[in-house]
Amino acid sequence: RARSLLLAYVCVSFAWQGFLGFLPTFLRVEKSFSPVLAGGAFASVFVIAIIVGPLAGRLGDAISRVFVGVIATAVAIGGLIVLITAGNVVIAVIGVVIVATGLRAYPPVMQAYLIGLFPKDSMGGDLGAMKTIWTGIGSFAPTYVGVVATRWSYELAFAGFIGCLGVACLVLAVIHFSAES
Repeated sequence: RARSLLLAYVCVSFAWQGFLGFLPTFLRVEKSFSPVLAGGAFASVFVIAIIVGPLAGRLGDAISRVFVGVIATAVAIGGLIVLITAGNVVIAVIGVVIVATGLRAYPPVMQAYLIGLFPKDSMGGDLGAMKTIWTGIGSFAPTYVGVVATRWSYELAFAGFIGCLGVACLVLAVIHFSAES
């Protein structure tokens, strides 16, 4: 399970780092936001994280951490679809809020779940090693966005994150439903 969760986390980290690294540029180039509005939408991601993180953690404690992870990735996918296809500023901002909600609901529940998988005597080291891997691989996302946006468009680059999050959602769904049977 830990290796499968690592794959899911790599996908989420990749989407998060690429989304965050290029959100203001995406909004200015693809959605014609002013620099101030793009910066405000970017700042809202962090405000949303402050609210969503604790709520997702509590929900994961109450029902199922993996199930909340499935829902979080599905919400982020939906938000990306809204953001990419938005025809006006209001819909684009709603898309940003939805993506941020999904992407920031993921870490508290999945890190808590991962910690529970590790032996007590190596828990911190195991989590640290896994976090190094998913953060390291995710750090290539801004390069991916830059290359795809230069050759094609930011919309196509952001659409690629739908695929990443789809893989994560599928992996988590398999883990969740296999644990219930």
